[in-house]
Amino acid sequence: MAANPMSGNIYWSDAQTRQIEVSDYDGQNRRTLISSGLLQPRSVVIDSSQGYVENISIFLDLRCRDVLVFTP
Repeated sequence: MAANPMSGNIYWSDAQTRQIEVSDYDGQNRRTLISSGLLQPRSVVIDSSQGYVENISIFLDLRCRDVLVFTP
């Protein structure tokens, strides 16, 4: 699980459903970011140093997949 205080979002991975999800801090506006191509997502790391761009690194065994999520 990871949090981004700039956007007020929390992110988590679910190895059982093989998804990466996001919601507001209070659990509202929950949605799936990635629902395919993940074998066993293990962790989510947020780099919000770019302001409106969040660089989400998903660690899968020895591989890493980066996804850019643009937030308004």
